Amino acid sequence: MKANGGHDGDGETTIPRWQVGVPPEGLGQTGVVAFTESELIAARTGGLLALGFNEAVRGPLPRAHEVHIALPAYRGKRLVPVLAWLAVEHLVVPGGRVVWSMTKQQGPDSVRAVLGGLGARVHLG
Repeated sequence: MKANGGHDGDGETTIPRWQVGVPPEGLGQTGVVAFTESELIAARTGGLLALGFNEAVRGPLPRAHEVHIALPAYRGKRLVPVLAWLAVEHLVVPGGRVVWSMTKQQGPDSVRAVLGGLGARVHLG
């Protein structure tokens, strides 16, 4: 699948960035994995490459050098390992970067601990 991108060094089709969930600041020019129907409609109306979460987990998808995950406020930490799997297995190129955003109420330290427990290298920034 080719969408607004080129190829990385391994010949895989790439896009500039994937956005999983919709952050408070809205969407840029990225591929979108939507959690809700309203997010999906908004992203598709904007002409972006947009998939529902259920579609994204099936793969294969073009990969990006950067994936931004906006953890939904209505979900608990049990979703974190699933989203980490989706990012690594389907969305980001090897050696790429995954950025997480969440509210303070979601406990960034506890999310960081879950990711660390999965073997992720977590950088603060």
